Amino acid sequence: MQEQDIIIIGAGLAGLTAGAKLAKEGKKVLLIEQHSKVGGCATVFHRKVEGRKTGFEVGLHEMDGLDSAFDPKKMIFEELDVVDNVEFIRVPEFFRLTNGRIDITIPHDIPEAKNVLSKVFPTEKDAIETFFNDIIQNFNFLVKGNLEKLAPISQTSVGEYLDNITDNEDLKFVLVGNLGYYHDDPYSLSMIFFSVAQNSYLNGGGHFIKGGSQTLSDHLAKVISNNNGTILSKHLVTEIITENNNAIGVKYRRTKQKKEGDLEEFSAYAKFVLANAALPNVVNDLVPTLQNTEFQKEVNSFKIACSLLSLYLAFSKPPASLGNKAYSTFISSEDLTHLRDFHPQERTNDFTKKGFAFVDYDIIDSQINEEGIYTGVICTIDYLDHWIQLTETEYTDKKEKVTQILIDRLNSIIPGIKDTIIYSELATPKTIVQYTLNPEGTVYGFAQTPNQVGPSKYPIRKPPINNLYCASVWTGSGGFSGAIMAGYSCAKKILKDDRKTN
Repeated sequence: MQEQDIIIIGAGLAGLTAGAKLAKEGKKVLLIEQHSKVGGCATVFHRKVEGRKTGFEVGLHEMDGLDSAFDPKKMIFEELDVVDNVEFIRVPEFFRLTNGRIDITIPHDIPEAKNVLSKVFPTEKDAIETFFNDIIQNFNFLVKGNLEKLAPISQTSVGEYLDNITDNEDLKFVLVGNLGYYHDDPYSLSMIFFSVAQNSYLNGGGHFIKGGSQTLSDHLAKVISNNNGTILSKHLVTEIITENNNAIGVKYRRTKQKKEGDLEEFSAYAKFVLANAALPNVVNDLVPTLQNTEFQKEVNSFKIACSLLSLYLAFSKPPASLGNKAYSTFISSEDLTHLRDFHPQERTNDFTKKGFAFVDYDIIDSQINEEGIYTGVICTIDYLDHWIQLTETEYTDKKEKVTQILIDRLNSIIPGIKDTIIYSELATPKTIVQYTLNPEGTVYGFAQTPNQVGPSKYPIRKPPINNLYCASVWTGSGGFSGAIMAGYSCAKKILKDDRKTN
């Protein structure tokens, strides 16, 4: 009955990384993806703008860690031939933050960051020194496996930590300026998770994938194909087949039927099944035998992270010609004066108040587009419940209204940019659900809260079904790095288990 060594459900970065590793190890891989292209959030889509094919980066702002000797992705990229086939461009700064009271740019370097912050906040030098010392120390404890030394802050949130080291609210805002990379609330974001992630950016730099993140996804797909693997796009897995508590294959169908009423279903069989899919979808929809089990209850008890809203923009001239100098700029409302009010303001449906980030891809040599085409994105924290109950007309009208609000707010930061916009397209949390199938439209998986962070906290990686594995942002930390490392570690686990049975 076995047709493959392994079937992988979903071609996000975790599925692609696992598939590439397994295929290079000689395993017969079948990867099934419901979308028309691989990559999940690591993709580029194209539109015709004024007669020219224009690419828009879906999700990547910057990838952390590649300049650090401790970054595990470097070894993974070496092994999977990424280094020789994909070029990474260092982003010029960590981020710029402006809120009407301060305007500061934080570099990708801890000594330089401390110097910049000390000049803006001269009375807060002790707090600044404490903050950076602590995130370095927390990172080192984790890397060296000294988990017992992290115990004192295991239940500490970022907001609580910052309240303990400073009363300066603007300094707090700057220190968590890129919070939207991880979560929507500093008072429920794990300080351990935040320390490791921020340290990776500050010590390891931030990089963009030349040509966009699709370049990396396509390369990993090519590794699979070149090693006798098969990638089946536009097909949706509807069930993981089990027999005697063993995963033995999957049922799947075309994402779009060829004709009305065409519901032809196919089956494929393998020794192992890896789900690069949302864990709630796995336990609630794909494995009938997991219904009403403790594992299902545990997975469903975990809090799901926020979603995002993205406004993709094309310009007739580069934003730098209008004075924009930062690759990524975080903008918050001037009336947001206390960190504790960050989450309530983000949770609002009022887009005149919510903070947002603007990424200008033409500050660097991104090579997403040919010369003369300029693109950027406005991104803000958002939630599916802001969109899910609307009628089609209400949904369209709201998208148009939000688009204009965000463009006007960007124009207040970069005067004149509104007049250079030649194309705009808004992707809401509903859009993310459509393309990723993620519950709540999240791109982060489970929320990185203190009680949900750490290997001992996750009901992850190995559901109580033999030969079924899970690898995605839902099985550890979120983001591109989390997905890549989850896929690679899961592939190694499968190879180890396979050796035990042979």
